[in-house]
Formats: sequence, C-alpha cells, structure tokens
Amino acid sequence: MEQRESVILGPWGGPGGGGWDDGVFSTIKQIQVVRGIRMILSIQTEYCAKNGDSIWSERHGYTGADTVDTIQLDYPKEFLKRVTGFYEFEFGDNGMVLVQSLCFFTNKKRYGTFGVERGTYFTSGKDGKVVRFHGRCGAYLDAIGVHMVY
Repeated sequence: MEQRESVILGPWGGPGGGGWDDGVFSTIKQIQVVRGIRMILSIQTEYCAKNGDSIWSERHGYTGADTVDTIQLDYPKEFLKRVTGFYEFEFGDNGMVLVQSLCFFTNKKRYGTFGVERGTYFTSGKDGKVVRFHGRCGAYLDAIGVHMVY
C-alpha cells in the first residue's frame, strides 16, 4: 500500500521545552504514557518501519516512572485513528502550560482517559490514521501533536 502524504495537526499545549518529531513510519504498534498526579509526564511510542522492524521513539518528557500506562495495539488489525486530551497552566514548576490528559481512539476501541480532564480540550479532529507524534517537551510533556493520513 502506498503511503500518502501526512497532515500535521497540533501541537496542543504550551510553548515550553524543545520541539520533537518522531520521524516517518507506517503505523503505531504501542504507546507508553507516564503520568503523575497533576499531568502527563512523558510519552514513548513503538512504531513499525516500512521494512517491518519495530522502532521505539525517544521518551519525550520525564524519564522517571510514576504511573506507566501501556497501550498495546492489535497490530496489524488495529490502528490509531484519533487523539484527544486537555492542557492547562500549572502553577508549580515555574508556571508552565502542560498536557494534562490523553485519550486514544482506534478502529476497535478507546484507550483512556489517562490523566485529569481539566483545562483546554483538544482533538485531532475527524478520524484518519495517526502515523506518528510530534510536540514539545522539557522536563514534562509540554505539547503533543499528530501526523495523520486520510
């Protein structure tokens, strides 16, 4: 199957941290979300490369482990079609806008909500296929966005 050009959506969240983009992949196999009491701390994704190999992204955000949620997709039958969540200003840590929660929708089911639904809501919009993530991070996950194909 020929890969179509992806559409970049987001990132949603704050302007802090440095920008990142996971690269070009055909699909997502697994997502690990690390969350604390107040916010999403980091995200790491296992992708499937064009040659079929599995490749893990860097962990974007905090590298310690508070609560780790693992979303194991039923690859190749299941794919990520939409991401939603919330971001909000946090008074601690020098006052940053950070991702508060994430929810993942596939062609089979919903995973999450991970974190607390407070602040400003975001959505990747109409269903498509999420092929990779991008965003901003420093000590935490400041913002997250997606690359979609329709």
